[in-house]
Amino acid sequence: MWPDSGEHWHSGQWFHLRVRAMEDEDMLTYRLLIFVKLAFVALYAGGLVTALVATTHDARRRGAHRIAASGFVGTWAAGYVLSLVVRVPLTELWILGGLVLSFASKLALVRSVSRDRATRGDVVAAVAPFLGTLALMVFRPTWDSLRS
Repeated sequence: MWPDSGEHWHSGQWFHLRVRAMEDEDMLTYRLLIFVKLAFVALYAGGLVTALVATTHDARRRGAHRIAASGFVGTWAAGYVLSLVVRVPLTELWILGGLVLSFASKLALVRSVSRDRATRGDVVAAVAPFLGTLALMVFRPTWDSLRS
């Protein structure tokens, strides 16, 4: 089961082994960080929805600049600390993809509140990368998994 058995292990498998091998206090830290990151993702999602569907321009701006921005920064910070705890490089496919897609979602959201109303294009431009980021966070594709 361990990598010295001669089997080929990709980094996604290493990630799961690292998590399973954590000591109890490290596991508690890991679970708390996952919870915090999830809370920030939910905060971003709430700000995203508010910014796209609110009826007043002030409410839309508040959703994008106060709520979603706080969730965005918190998610990135919690993700960075998680990568340190689990010792996963920031250059892993799912992390880089998540950074790029989440940034694209935030930029689209900021652009959408520069107008009085969000268009369908604004909604797609902000929501699609957000959903892509969530998929990367759940499925965690690696560079090694692309090669095999």
